[in-house]
Amino acid sequence: MNKTYRATVLTGKGGPEVLEVQELALPEPGPGEVRVRVRVRASGVGSTDILMRRGSYAFAPKIPFTPGYEIVGEVEALGAGVQTLQLGQRVAALTVHGGYGEVAVRRAQEFVPVPEGLDDADVAALILNYATAFQMIERVAKPQSGQLALVTSANGGVGTALLELLRLRGVGTIGAASPSEQT
Repeated sequence: MNKTYRATVLTGKGGPEVLEVQELALPEPGPGEVRVRVRVRASGVGSTDILMRRGSYAFAPKIPFTPGYEIVGEVEALGAGVQTLQLGQRVAALTVHGGYGEVAVRRAQEFVPVPEGLDDADVAALILNYATAFQMIERVAKPQSGQLALVTSANGGVGTALLELLRLRGVGTIGAASPSEQT
């Protein structure tokens, strides 16, 4: 088995020119961790990824690091004690960083199984947008069926997810959005 993998590494602050594909040592999962082989077919680049690249995201690790907020892949190796996931199982995670690599190692509980029949790109979009929208609804707003909610930035990923999830709860929605910028 190859002992390296490729990843896009952020080498400094700036524009896309500070992203560099590098060969890195293949990490072994520790106790309670899994290694996931990320077979990237599509990758989202969100505003947080751009903020990290510019050096203005408070939760980014020290440069150099591999950016990438979300991943979809298959479990390739299990650390000691992992019983919740299986080799070859398709999983997804919100990684905050590390998603722009062929491999990611995280704690097993950070991964969720991906049901058969779902497209990898759709799943990657679901992770950040729908998890964020769900948390906004459940942890903050806690709307009840029959209420009305105003969703700002309704044309973005999180806004679209909010509209859909609120409607599923029986909450009426009004979406507001700015016109797209022409460049």
